Amino acid sequence: MATVARHAVPLGGLFGRDWHPVVAIVVYWLESVLLALATAGLCALMMRRTRSSEVDKAGIHPRDVLIFHLGSLLVFGGFLAGVLIILIGNGHVEGPIDVRQVREGALAMLAVVAAGLVIDLWRFEAFTVDEVRARVDACTARWGLFWLLGFFGTILMAVTGRPAIFLGFFGVLKITLESWARVARVFGWRSVKERSTEAAR
Repeated sequence: MATVARHAVPLGGLFGRDWHPVVAIVVYWLESVLLALATAGLCALMMRRTRSSEVDKAGIHPRDVLIFHLGSLLVFGGFLAGVLIILIGNGHVEGPIDVRQVREGALAMLAVVAAGLVIDLWRFEAFTVDEVRARVDACTARWGLFWLLGFFGTILMAVTGRPAIFLGFFGVLKITLESWARVARVFGWRSVKERSTEAAR
């Protein structure tokens, strides 16, 4: 439910509350930042509960997660902000941006991510190293999609002048990839690689 709510915030704002497309981009970026912080927190808790060697082997050291994900997202945020300012200034994307929409989206996303973190903390005793690793992998996938938005999305926005079209496509792609991974874990569906490994045993 938390995952569905995270998807609903930017898409609902864009298509249901007539947010400016740039506001949806800001909310997507904020979602990635908040989830990176929450995931680093889960990694830190797992490090306190598990041997350091297991944490290092799984690649979920909280310092590494923060440096890579948070650092790269901050750099990307600066890059994307500069590009969007140029696009708005050149008339490729309509302006101005309503600060109230940004505040509304930021507060909604913060509430959703915080609620998800509370649920994770409530059931953290049942978490395994692999589950926390899956959260880190999800952050990495989200990071890749966001860079896709940054490089190809800005080009399409400049060419078409209609950022909402690309944002809709990006949102559907993001929902599909994130939801499929979670549904597969819930129902125990395994990849071809996992089935091959099990058969080899």
